[in-house]
Formats: sequence, C-alpha cells, structure tokens
Amino acid sequence: MAETYPTQSVSRGSRGDAFGSRGGESIAGRVPPQDLDAEKAVLSSVLLDNVVMNDVYPELKPEDFYHPAHKQLFQSMVALNDDSQPIDLHTLADYLNGRKILDAIGGPVFLAEIADYEATAANVEHHARIVRDKSLRRRLIHTATEIVRTSFEWTGGGDELLEQADGTVGRGRRLPAGGRAARRLRLAHSRWPAARAWVIISIISISYNK
Repeated sequence: MAETYPTQSVSRGSRGDAFGSRGGESIAGRVPPQDLDAEKAVLSSVLLDNVVMNDVYPELKPEDFYHPAHKQLFQSMVALNDDSQPIDLHTLADYLNGRKILDAIGGPVFLAEIADYEATAANVEHHARIVRDKSLRRRLIHTATEIVRTSFEWTGGGDELLEQADGTVGRGRRLPAGGRAARRLRLAHSRWPAARAWVIISIISISYNK
C-alpha cells in the first residue's frame, strides 16, 4: 500500500538574529540528510515495546525527525509517555484526533503502516542513532549556510560578524557524544571563538558524503 505522507515542509520561521532560521533547507537543490526508514523503525519500535522510550528519549527529540508526520507522531508518543499513558494505536489515534491532526498526518492507515513496519524493537538504539546523526548534519548544514550567506551580505565590521557567527554556532550545537564532527566542534568551542565559525563552515564539505 502506498504511503500517505503529506508534503514535506522545511520552513521553521525566523529567528531574531542576523542569521535568521531556515532549518532543513536544501543546498543548491540537494535533499538534506535524512533516513525515513530509520525514522519509521524508531516509531514502530516504540509501538511494539513502550519500554524502548527509555532508550531513545530524551536523547532523541521530535525535531530530530525530518518528516513532519514522523515528527508529530513522536511528539505525541512523548506526550503520552510523560503522562504515564500507554503508547498504542488506540491511544495515539485518540490523542491525535483530539487535536484534529490525525487526518493531516495520514489517518489510521498511516498509524497502521508504522505499527507494521518493524518486527522487533531490538535495534531501536541503532535506528535512533541514525535519526539523530542525520538531524545533526542538517543543523550543521543550516548553520554553516547561514554564516556563509550573511558573510556575503554583511556591511559591518569583521569582529561584529564573527561575534554573530560565534553566537549562531553556540545556539545550534546539540551534539551527540561521539563522532568526528562532534569532537571537532567541541574542541573548537573549548579553544577560541574564531575557530567555531571555521569548523562549522569546513564541515559543510563532508555533510552530504553519506
């Protein structure tokens, strides 16, 4: 059966600094890093075994999901979990229906497809790591793109631009515990502000390699 996902939306509004906020945008028409299969695997695993929420949350956030329907579904799962409610097809449908968003994300057919996607929850940590890694790369690409764009348009002094870039990098870094990119960016943050902008710009060259 064909999947009934709504059209992907990548706009997140605007932020009150010089670099704005257009998270998730593509570069020169390229699709941002994402793995929809891993996202579905995480959601399906939670439906199979609610206990795995302890393995993926709060390390994995709703905003780490690329697809709007997946993001909304995980957000609903988090809300039910925080309220000590079971997470199953019935409770999810009631929760989404009560907020008039069930049909918008694909209706009961979408929920059934997610429930049937995985046969076991054993690999949920692996899939969650993939989802978060892709999210990290999207944030890095977004931040680096904003720094480059604003640098071309900047009319003030270089020190002020660097301060803006440094603040943008600082706000955008929610990094996983490991990985080459995470270690490099943490090292730059611990040494000098100028390195932060250099690291975030240089990392754009490896963000689409996988």
